[in-house]
Amino acid sequence: MPPAIPPLDEQVFERPDILSGLPGGNINADSILWYFMNSPFYDPASNNSALFNQLRNDPNGMAIMQDRRALEERLRTGFPTGISYVVASEPSTPEEPWVIQRQFIAVKGGPVQVQGTYYTAGMKILMAPSLLDILRSRMLSVSTHMAEVFETSKELSHFAPATNHSYLPATYDTTGKAATASRIGSRIGSPTLAATDPDAAPSQSQSQPPSQQPSGTAFSDALFMSSMHLTSSYYHEFMDENPLTGEPGAFVYNKTYDAVLAEQAQARQKQEQKQQKHQQQIADAVAAANSATGKMEPRSTTNSAAATPRTGPVGTPVPAGVAEVHSRKGSASGASKPAKEKRRKSKGLGSPVTPTAGQAGL
Repeated sequence: MPPAIPPLDEQVFERPDILSGLPGGNINADSILWYFMNSPFYDPASNNSALFNQLRNDPNGMAIMQDRRALEERLRTGFPTGISYVVASEPSTPEEPWVIQRQFIAVKGGPVQVQGTYYTAGMKILMAPSLLDILRSRMLSVSTHMAEVFETSKELSHFAPATNHSYLPATYDTTGKAATASRIGSRIGSPTLAATDPDAAPSQSQSQPPSQQPSGTAFSDALFMSSMHLTSSYYHEFMDENPLTGEPGAFVYNKTYDAVLAEQAQARQKQEQKQQKHQQQIADAVAAANSATGKMEPRSTTNSAAATPRTGPVGTPVPAGVAEVHSRKGSASGASKPAKEKRRKSKGLGSPVTPTAGQAGL
């Protein structure tokens, strides 16, 4: 069985022996079409073959066959329809190729249809692929790679009731350097990160190997101190104080760092003014209550350590029906306290041991 002939766009024509017998011995303006007539891309039923048969019997035919421009002009005038091979582009430098087109004209004076394009590479002649072939090749390559991606993604997809669909298994190790680096994000309002602060206490757990790092249930002093340091450094920052605006690839911060600090200072000032206003209202209410009871002296806010002395002559007990006077820590309404039960005390000068005034006269 003879081998299958490959398509024309997969063949390469190169015959140095034929080229050496043509004018100039190389590919030039006068030998390009004759060299092309020996390639498998040439159609023997074309107008070029019919013109060659006419010129062989013409006395001036040899001069026309050796002049490419005169040959192409004879093709256009003598054969206005059919298939013709003409040079479409001449090289301006030796490195550039010659370009030959297969043109077809159905009706005299009708449009020219290009049915094939060929080019040279040194002494080789190749057929340029059509745009349809290029698109088919690219689409086939894209569809092949997409099918490989789909097959690979099927093995990476995982489903669990707790985590739903994901592309990483539940046993995936996220303690590596990539996972640690992904947790270090940019903080708005923070000139430097805590991890690069020279004054910050370094975390001892980062220098330990994975086997010696504390587990999630064990208490770690280093982790606790690091958390306290981050809290004291960034406790006043919030993610919504300076939101991002823009579109993917062009995100910008809505405010500057100085604007965020100014808003924080203004918020603290308003809070202090609110507290001062509340304290002033309490002081005004106390002063109004004092003026209503007729006592203008300020009242002490602390309890006195000494007992309040009773009124009346020394040694004279206070009658049971008389209410006690107000202490310095009286109520704002000025109402008197109910009389307390009298305690039994020594009578002082009225003691039985000390003679009274009547006994002294005796």
